[in-house]
Amino acid sequence: MKAFKLALEDFRKHLDTVWVFSLAAAIGVLMFAMAQYPTYSALGGVFLRTGSLPDVGIADFLITIVVYGISLLLISSAVAGAMLIIAHRRTKKIIKTELWKKLPFFAANTFFLYAFLTLILLAMQVFSVPHYPLLAFLLFYTTFYIVPAMIVENEPLGIALIPALKMLRKNPLMPFLWAVFGFVVLALAELITQAVLPYEIARYVVLFFNGIVLLPYLSFVQAHMYMERYPLAR
Repeated sequence: MKAFKLALEDFRKHLDTVWVFSLAAAIGVLMFAMAQYPTYSALGGVFLRTGSLPDVGIADFLITIVVYGISLLLISSAVAGAMLIIAHRRTKKIIKTELWKKLPFFAANTFFLYAFLTLILLAMQVFSVPHYPLLAFLLFYTTFYIVPAMIVENEPLGIALIPALKMLRKNPLMPFLWAVFGFVVLALAELITQAVLPYEIARYVVLFFNGIVLLPYLSFVQAHMYMERYPLAR
């Protein structure tokens, strides 16, 4: 698909943006290193052990949430910046200074959306909501285009929801392709690293690979997928 090819080209051209993810990945490793906290690593990510939350002290829990928040904020900032670059590349227009000044606004809105979705997923796990995997995927699927729509259309989250849903109806399979590609790459990375490295080292390698390489690349892909809404923006 064209979006994957264009994303690879942009990944090579904008390594300065990519490096923002490295700091988020480093924080993720730091979280995982906190063995006494309710976290675990899987497929290049760090997650909360919701079943262990009752056994965790308030101080440790608050520290974990703060570190998660900082990591999520860094990722949100990098995603917003990457997608703004893609919007510029595909429209062949110079991004105005005023629009660059809105980058903190885009980053903050992206953070609020990601945080809101994370809280919903966490609540579903804590309360053992039936069919959690299916509901989690539906949540991902319906919100897939919101961030790129917000940045490309230069609109707040609420208004960006409308073009995002229109794009979802126009190209309903793209989120599936994006998710399958990411899952396969992470699964292969985990299999290969665990085959040649001790598990204690392999899990860190995959975590860094996800943060430094795969996450920024998938952000570029996601933006290019949304830009397919404009056939003339090639």
